[in-house]
Amino acid sequence: ADVLQVEEAVDRTRGEIEVTEAEQKMLSNQIALATVQLNISEEFKAPLEGNAAPVRIRLRNAAVEGYRNVVEGIISVVAFLLSNGPALLIALAIASVPVRWLWRRWQDGRLPSIG
Repeated sequence: ADVLQVEEAVDRTRGEIEVTEAEQKMLSNQIALATVQLNISEEFKAPLEGNAAPVRIRLRNAAVEGYRNVVEGIISVVAFLLSNGPALLIALAIASVPVRWLWRRWQDGRLPSIG
């Protein structure tokens, strides 16, 4: 009788092991097919400032910022002309030939006037 009880307990344990292994296999397949979506966001809350800068300092900062903007604008224009100037000069030279030819014909009266 004791041997039968042990055999039943072993069979029951084997059945539980098989069920557990099947569940583990199913869960591992679900993990392999799982998709993780993560959204991260931060809410910005401006710090509460008790005292604002005096008017004199704000005006000085505005003047400095204006000066920087003017200097940056001039530097940007100079950089643009240096990088694109040769191409613009060539295009202008090419375009000036037909314009001068048409201007001379119009001045000589060989082209009809517009209007």
